[in-house]
Amino acid sequence: IWNTIWNADADSHEGLYLKLAIATSLAHAEPIKYWTNNKPINPLTRYQHYKLADQNNELLPCFRTYDVWHLRLVVNTWSPEEDLTWARNMINTEHPELKNQD
Repeated sequence: IWNTIWNADADSHEGLYLKLAIATSLAHAEPIKYWTNNKPINPLTRYQHYKLADQNNELLPCFRTYDVWHLRLVVNTWSPEEDLTWARNMINTEHPELKNQD
């Protein structure tokens, strides 16, 4: 999994996105399935989802401070990307004050 992410995204070679790539690889070492349809989650898709959310400043500021262990807990969810996006949008529009908390 890590090799796939590494080859697909040069940003995964250092810094936050390296940690995110490692975390995604660890979390998805055993396949995870979506709770909605029981289909396997593509680890590269999950990595790209969180990378894009970070680049769009949609995540809580603490996301950028997490180590691999904590990032693993973030990406290790059986929720579909659409649900994750919905939850972020709710926080960002309905409760933006939460983004100011550590």
